[in-house]
Amino acid sequence: MAQAAKAGASKLKEFDQLRTLLRNQKREDGSNLYSHLVQVVNHIVLHCPEEGLQNFEEISYLLKNKENIDINQFLVLSQNKSTQAPSNDQVKELTHKFIVEAKKFFEVSYN
Repeated sequence: MAQAAKAGASKLKEFDQLRTLLRNQKREDGSNLYSHLVQVVNHIVLHCPEEGLQNFEEISYLLKNKENIDINQFLVLSQNKSTQAPSNDQVKELTHKFIVEAKKFFEVSYN
């Protein structure tokens, strides 16, 4: 048990060192690689988890250049799932068609 705790602590220390290394990789504007990677992964989780690997580089590029590029032009960020309910006339028409088709199954022949 103590060995597992040491291994866990060692991994946590390695993760903290890696995070520090990534935070120290800065662009001219002061942004760092760690924050950028967090933004990219958050975008993938929220908008395209099933296609994250295929879109990783594109998302990274678009987020890096979001001041100059509208990300909405290249990636779907939201979907309008609202549908309009059919009108009463449409419901009547479709119901009538269904009844006409269904009656065929209940016809009785007296031969």
